[in-house]
Amino acid sequence: MRARFEHVLVNHEMLIFRGGRIYPESFAGDTTAARHYRNVNGYGRFLLKNHWLRRGEVIEPSGLWALNDHSHDNYYHWIVDVLPRILRAEATHPDERVLLLPDAFRRHRYVAFTLQAFPHIRVRWISARAKVRVQELAWIPRQPPERRAGQLREVARRVAALAGEPGTARRIYLSRADAPRRRERPLAELEHVLRAHDFEIVAIDPVRPWEQVRTCRGADVIAGVHGAALTNLIFMAPGGRLLELRHGDDAIFFDAFRPLTRAIGVEHHVQICRPAQADYGWETNNADLIIDLDLLRENLRALAT
Repeated sequence: MRARFEHVLVNHEMLIFRGGRIYPESFAGDTTAARHYRNVNGYGRFLLKNHWLRRGEVIEPSGLWALNDHSHDNYYHWIVDVLPRILRAEATHPDERVLLLPDAFRRHRYVAFTLQAFPHIRVRWISARAKVRVQELAWIPRQPPERRAGQLREVARRVAALAGEPGTARRIYLSRADAPRRRERPLAELEHVLRAHDFEIVAIDPVRPWEQVRTCRGADVIAGVHGAALTNLIFMAPGGRLLELRHGDDAIFFDAFRPLTRAIGVEHHVQICRPAQADYGWETNNADLIIDLDLLRENLRALAT
């Protein structure tokens, strides 16, 4: 794969293309999205949208591309996937200052906050109604695990410096009570158990992303249901402990946080929980979880030793 493209177009769907050809570097491999665009109907809609409906184009002399179809606009993928690529670009493309991002990323406060860790970067936002023609596009691939571990530690160091002093709570639970999916049940009883074991229950405020960084930076133990908020474990000091509550169907589960704990030097503990809906298929990943409170008490006591 090449490191630079000349005279290509990029769009809001995170595709790199030219003359009707979608470049394979748009994808993380033989993914669902890649197969979609190889399908006649998917490719036809791509042509309709980008060569007819998006008739106009914005011209950018150069730009940095740190995305593919797995770079979803959520906190986990931004921190773990996109920021390490931007960090890598400092070594491979030190003169490039323009980062191209879809407009969808703009709505997240953590994007603007964490990009302060890269003060040389300015963003060119890609509208959903337009496409950008880039004369010279610097492409940064998804970073391999052996390189990303060190990059994550550096990203964590820079972002933590932006956030300020660590919080004072040593044992925190990252609540999903206000989330639209994958919530914890029974909530009131769960919170009672957590407080009895000296946990502070933390709800993430998306408007103030630095607060979650500060809170997790000061914690010795973090517990919570599998979700993007657990990404904040990268701000813990080595030797910290994570308790991840998740369902037990490994066939449809993305083990996202175990590699992060290894990279940071944090112990990873898991409590398997029963999904609220049985035989839910892939959507089991979105089901609320029934927490076994007796087992939780055992796990919390073990974490205290």
